[in-house]
Amino acid sequence: MDWVVAIDGGGSKIAVAVQPLKPKPILTGAPSGTTTTAPADYRCQQYAGTGSVHPHSWQQAQVNLRRAIEATQATLPMGDRIRTILLALAGAGRSEDQQKVVDWARTLPDLADPSISIRCVGDIDPLVNYESSGARCTIAVILGTGSIVATLNRQGSLVRAGGWGPQLGDECSGASLGLAALRTVCQWLDQGRPSNPSPLIQSILQEVHLGDGENAASQNIPSDRMPQLSAELIRLAADRGSCARFSLALVDHALASGDPQALGLLEPHVLAVAQQVAMVFRRAWQDEPQVHLVFAGGLAARQPKLQIAVMEACVRLGVPVIGYLCVDPVIATLQLALRS
Repeated sequence: MDWVVAIDGGGSKIAVAVQPLKPKPILTGAPSGTTTTAPADYRCQQYAGTGSVHPHSWQQAQVNLRRAIEATQATLPMGDRIRTILLALAGAGRSEDQQKVVDWARTLPDLADPSISIRCVGDIDPLVNYESSGARCTIAVILGTGSIVATLNRQGSLVRAGGWGPQLGDECSGASLGLAALRTVCQWLDQGRPSNPSPLIQSILQEVHLGDGENAASQNIPSDRMPQLSAELIRLAADRGSCARFSLALVDHALASGDPQALGLLEPHVLAVAQQVAMVFRRAWQDEPQVHLVFAGGLAARQPKLQIAVMEACVRLGVPVIGYLCVDPVIATLQLALRS
């Protein structure tokens, strides 16, 4: 049997999906607000480590991607083979980067057969091509460690906003929101640890795992633990992946409990990403009466209320959103591979 392999390579993990070359149709048209699921003959495996083509990570990504491809081939029944493979990788938006990946993949023993179809696209491409509804205008919103908004215009060209990285953008991303949460702890410490820290600060301190939960969540952190806490906050803030995990607490406190401090941090980010959706819509689909949002990324998947908050902010800005889905990027990649 021949197999289709889809690889979604992000900044911190690689997901691989495989399916027979003539599979059952992949799920489309799910009700608004749901998360897509896969058909029965779909298999998926995740691997830790970057799959990004960015220059600073490509050398390590080659090691990680090769391991994932070899492991995938090893799971196939004896005599079966990979017939087509689509790699959707972060940082692979340019044609020269895509060709670099294809050329590298051709050097792997499992993909050396010239009859194997190998393609590479950017990680946003499967999402803007996702077949999810009757709306012609689909706008993808990735809210993961980073963030980006994109769509395909009527001519099939990619129109995007955001995605400028942690220094210039990444609004409403896990890294940006997590960093904002860590900053609140630093400000509280600078104020001399006044009594009754906010629920958000208590939650972040408990997540840092310094000492027992009761002391970590109060103004009574022992003085001899302060240097360790300071060093840990600095270490966490320097790593985007570490920052991102604190975004979940911030969104929870903002949208579930209405904590004013958390809401004050979250609302500007929600507005910023909604403005990016509006920019993309007006540049690509100005007069289109219906817009469908496709969310992806770990933060969006874990926080359905954040999807709703972004959608409602888009509507307030005049974007005619009629529905939304949260999509697993590797399923979107597999769908694109099967259509190709």
